[in-house]
Amino acid sequence: AVRALHTEGYVAAWLELSSEELTWFADVAAASRHRRREVARHYTWDWVARGERLPRLLEAPKQRLKQMQRRVLRDVLEKLPVHDAAHGFVAGRSAVTHARLHAGKAVVARFDLRHFFTSINTARAFGVLRALGYTHDVSAVLLGLCTTRTPPKVLKHAPVPDDANGEVLNQRFFMLRALEAWHFPQGAATSPAWANLCAWWLDARLAAYAREN
Repeated sequence: AVRALHTEGYVAAWLELSSEELTWFADVAAASRHRRREVARHYTWDWVARGERLPRLLEAPKQRLKQMQRRVLRDVLEKLPVHDAAHGFVAGRSAVTHARLHAGKAVVARFDLRHFFTSINTARAFGVLRALGYTHDVSAVLLGLCTTRTPPKVLKHAPVPDDANGEVLNQRFFMLRALEAWHFPQGAATSPAWANLCAWWLDARLAAYAREN
């Protein structure tokens, strides 16, 4: 069963934090959610250049936050069912189980969703928790622990792809704007699981389309 968390106090006790520490890590106060954190830096950042493709930003939570996120993953997110078509980051499934479904098919089509984690609407992610019965405050705290906003000093060091044309530079601009907003970081243990949950309806629609065609 999903962990019962009735109040922010329950969340703090579960994560073995004081109320002040929970507020510090989750950073959900209305004022702080609309300004960039200049003091609390709970992540490390590493840009990965990829030649002519857009660079990738790895945002790795520091040790204490990583431990909290793993607990959210284990006691909340992994307790929820994902669509049968989802195989990535799902217990008991893998790239191998996914490949078996397509073995021997005449045609296999592969698509990659650009900037998948940053494209997920955090309001939709918030709705996943509210649908479980968590209060607004508890949902906001859990979401705050698992999302981040990339600092300007990190964004300005984003590599420019090789031989970038106007279209690529435009894509880079929108990538940076998405990272500037609250998003699921690539590097947090919770991001893939939360993404799978948020993409349930997308999976359902694509699976139905595939069956019909």
